[in-house]
Amino acid sequence: MIKKHRLAFLGLIVGVFFFFNACQHRLHMGYYSEVTGDYLFNYNSTIVVAYDRSDAMTSYYINVIVYELQKLGFYNVFTQAEFPLDKAKNVIYARIVRNISAVPFYQYNYQLIDQVNKPCYFLGGQFYCSQTPTDYYAINGFSEQILMSANSHFILDWYDVVLQKRVLYVDGSVSGRTCGYQMLYRDLIKSTIKRIDFNRPERYYYNLRLPLYQPCYRQ
Repeated sequence: MIKKHRLAFLGLIVGVFFFFNACQHRLHMGYYSEVTGDYLFNYNSTIVVAYDRSDAMTSYYINVIVYELQKLGFYNVFTQAEFPLDKAKNVIYARIVRNISAVPFYQYNYQLIDQVNKPCYFLGGQFYCSQTPTDYYAINGFSEQILMSANSHFILDWYDVVLQKRVLYVDGSVSGRTCGYQMLYRDLIKSTIKRIDFNRPERYYYNLRLPLYQPCYRQ
């Protein structure tokens, strides 16, 4: 019986550990899209994914983008190196953008000011003094830190070449601490493409859980 209780207690500890550990292993994601409401997407159309060849990041993941679009049912998807742009029915311009910005953080120092004099007044032949504390805090200095904030975007700009107009715009994003996760952009691409709704525009935020083996220590 004692052994069973020990095993149950150990299981509870392990469960609590993984629960709190998992809470710290999340990516803060965003999804935004604009859709042309009266446009009918043809799954049999020839689609070319175009990108800037000098963009090393997008070039590296271009095959992942093509594969994820094919998983949606668009089987005739090619890169610009595989199929000429002027022969395609649809062209999707893909970009992966990483922004790094400096965010100032101020920490103020406070000092307790002791006000000795208490408000008193004379009434009915007696002195009365207020018992309300009159001490207060005043700022006597501050320190400044610069925190680096990074966010990444995966953008798809979908055009109908025949109609010569944009029919879909998608911006998937990840912000905050990414814990050095090496599969960040792959997961951003996969998560963004599978969320595409071709019938309505959307905008929302969600969390994506990192693998439990991924270290993510608090600063």
